[in-house]
Amino acid sequence: MSSQSNPGRVYNRRVTRHLDSLLPEHTLSDNDFTFGGTTIVDRENNPGKPAGGTCTIKAYVGDDGQLAVLEKSELTSRGETVWACWNRIRRTHTVEATEIPPFEYHVQSQICDRGTRKRDESLVSLAGLEEMPVYGGREAQAALILAESLAVEKAIAPDERSDICCSLHRLPSLPRLIDRGELVRLSWREVDALVGPDAEMIAAHVDVDTVPDEERQEAAAKGVKLFTDDDSGVADEEFTDRRAKRRSERAAEEDQRRERDARSLPDDMSQEEAEEKLVEMAEKIYEMREGDDEE
Repeated sequence: MSSQSNPGRVYNRRVTRHLDSLLPEHTLSDNDFTFGGTTIVDRENNPGKPAGGTCTIKAYVGDDGQLAVLEKSELTSRGETVWACWNRIRRTHTVEATEIPPFEYHVQSQICDRGTRKRDESLVSLAGLEEMPVYGGREAQAALILAESLAVEKAIAPDERSDICCSLHRLPSLPRLIDRGELVRLSWREVDALVGPDAEMIAAHVDVDTVPDEERQEAAAKGVKLFTDDDSGVADEEFTDRRAKRRSERAAEEDQRRERDARSLPDDMSQEEAEEKLVEMAEKIYEMREGDDEE
């Protein structure tokens, strides 16, 4: 099936390539990772959030595929906070993540509305974070996609292990799940808008760093307890080699694909220009299909 009839392939390629570029080159099992940032909220990118406020994301990936995303949205007026919402979104041993279905998350929320505080604790799916934006919205969705991609890289382990917390352990790759419409419940077009190269979400443009010791203590004070023990030993060489081999194979496949594409392009068109044209075509196909569904 060509890209013209299957626009998901266009987004698959660019999103997968972009996610790979965000992940650190070496994801050793004895390193813990973090990323985050702050953005101004607007209604188009963050529906359900107060426009003009700020959204801050801080994510952690630790031992055994454990992951946590801390999200805070806040609206201030004349120096005072008139509305704020804090979310702690986790798949960790603390919340028994191995018993939670893939791509569902334990979410603890606290809302402050003009001095009144409310608390909530729920299980929310990845798709549900946009459907109920008070639990983190699209910024949290994007952060979780990157965190899940990083967690499965860090926690490569035998399939028989049952103590790995990330959603992708013992499952096909994220691209295959999206292709099949399984579990993730997001289209490639939606995923591209979250973590694609042109996405405006925080997680689409972060630097992934190792967690310094002092930050571990700060995170633990916020209820994030997922870090690798200092005495856990050196990463298993077999799994490290397997991870490196898998990444090398993906890179080689991408290079071969780009070389094939380059040979088929007109002399006056670059690969970047060709990809832009394909994305434009994919957008038109989606719009046509949405129009057909409305009739």
